[in-house]
Amino acid sequence: MAEHTKYLLTEDEMPRAWYNLAADLPPDIPRRRCCTRRPNSR
Repeated sequence: MAEHTKYLLTEDEMPRAWYNLAADLPPDIPRRRCCTRRPNSR
């Protein structure tokens, strides 16, 4: 099983903005489920 890393951030260290990378990826890149790393069935 893969080792997990946990980050503990204070309220000041929390990101204030997010960016959705998947929206800008080309459509031919295969998508994978984040927890299983298997191809997405959609």
